[in-house]
Amino acid sequence: MFGKSIKDEGLGELAYNYVRSVSQKNQYNPQLRANLEFLKSHRRESVLEAINRPREEFFGLYPIDKVRDFVYKNDSFTPRNMYLINPLYYFYYTYIVFRIARLYSAADVDFSRENLSVYYSGHLDFAVDTMTQVATFASFDFSYSKFQKKRQDFFGRPALRIDVKDFFSNIKVNRLVDELRQQFGDMTEIKDLDYFFKHCEFQELPQLHYSIASSILSQFYLLKFDHLVQNLLVRKNLHLVRFVDDMFLIHLNGETSDVVNNEILNEISSYLWSTNLTLNSSKTTALTADEFAKGFEIPEYHLGGSTFSNTKIISEKAIDLMTTGKFVNFIESLGTLERKSGLDVEGYKRLLSEYLEVNGDDANKVLRHIIFSRKWTLLKTNQLRKISANWRYTFFDPPHLTVLYLMVCKFLENQGSGPNVGKGIRKMLSHLLRREYFTFRDSLLAVTYLFQRSFQQRDLISRVNSVNPDYVSYLYKYVV
Repeated sequence: MFGKSIKDEGLGELAYNYVRSVSQKNQYNPQLRANLEFLKSHRRESVLEAINRPREEFFGLYPIDKVRDFVYKNDSFTPRNMYLINPLYYFYYTYIVFRIARLYSAADVDFSRENLSVYYSGHLDFAVDTMTQVATFASFDFSYSKFQKKRQDFFGRPALRIDVKDFFSNIKVNRLVDELRQQFGDMTEIKDLDYFFKHCEFQELPQLHYSIASSILSQFYLLKFDHLVQNLLVRKNLHLVRFVDDMFLIHLNGETSDVVNNEILNEISSYLWSTNLTLNSSKTTALTADEFAKGFEIPEYHLGGSTFSNTKIISEKAIDLMTTGKFVNFIESLGTLERKSGLDVEGYKRLLSEYLEVNGDDANKVLRHIIFSRKWTLLKTNQLRKISANWRYTFFDPPHLTVLYLMVCKFLENQGSGPNVGKGIRKMLSHLLRREYFTFRDSLLAVTYLFQRSFQQRDLISRVNSVNPDYVSYLYKYVV
């Protein structure tokens, strides 16, 4: 099952091509933008030479430049432990993990087994021989599409949807390294990874933007869980379909009950506990056959560097919001909420749920779909003017609502329908530049504006500096 321990330019070049390919897909992401800017000034040969250096030499020559990024969790309030890192370290980390994956499989890196179908972000296959294949496999969409098509194979049956709480944060790297050593022995590849974690001071599995390396390592960590759960799957006649940590347990006989589901959850919880993981009870749901099929997603798509879900139910909800005018009502309600209560995050969640929720969930997916699929262009000009009339609602969800606001403003300008649009943007900039106390949320709004507008108005960068000077140093060194 395991390949030989190898360290060669072939794997280094594959890692290089994967990172280059995924970085070309999103010009608005700071890490991927940094990777691309780095490649403009560094030849492929010099990158390959660097990542093939002995670990002590590599870490002695090149700075880490690890900084925290401005990213919220889905609650739009809690900062996520997402990091930016020296692009060369991003390449090196990917290379190390590819070498470890090569110990596991000589060709297709697939963690599936009987009654268990596993997919991770991206797809690694050592048999690829063209850049077109690399570009396809490096895409999130490729593996996510396979995951959803596998789900479709089981339509007509009830299922349990299971989510693991704080998945990446609860994968401690010392335990991960121990698991890898038990799997492969004390190999050079494992030592290199351990050294990388310690040198970069990662205690948890690194959350790096679009990292296939962290996604693959997360599945190595779940191998123990997979071994434990397989007996349950056979015994209860179940099939598990998983994308990273998002799992569906399908009842193959087409029948279930609360008693059976609770028995299954009890066992799953125990198996997760043995790996220091826990169920996310708020996202664990019993689905009828209709509910399992109703929320079916076809691949997520990238447009202008952003990802959004495209499902029939989400698309239909988005169109309904446009045709009824309810989306404009939602935006105006956000403006009213901000004016009366300030940054009332709980109030924002209530409005998000009231206007955008579908199938008891997915309000954020509906919002992203409306923005990045450009469903908002279905609105009339006078409705779009209402969206551009008050920029302050963008504070509730800066990375998405700011993009919406700027896209609508640009659309109106191009249509010659927005004589006062520029005034609104100037008000936004004036507020950010003059604000006495600059916060994490202000910084996220400012950074989103800068990336969307090609770093015009660089005075904003100095304001971000007051919150996270390391982030600003990173921008100047690798992005701007």
